[in-house]
Amino acid sequence: MLAFKETAEGILIKPLPDIADSAGSMAKYSNAKEILEEMIRERKNSSAEAF
Repeated sequence: MLAFKETAEGILIKPLPDIADSAGSMAKYSNAKEILEEMIRERKNSSAEAF
């Protein structure tokens, strides 16, 4: 997923965290619920920062 933001220099394209890609690699460190909560929180923060 990508976020788009208009700036004085043009359009800024910023990647957002992908829950599906990260969940598998993080599974050995935590349980699925904790991982999904963290990834959703990161995605919301990234979206808010992009705009």
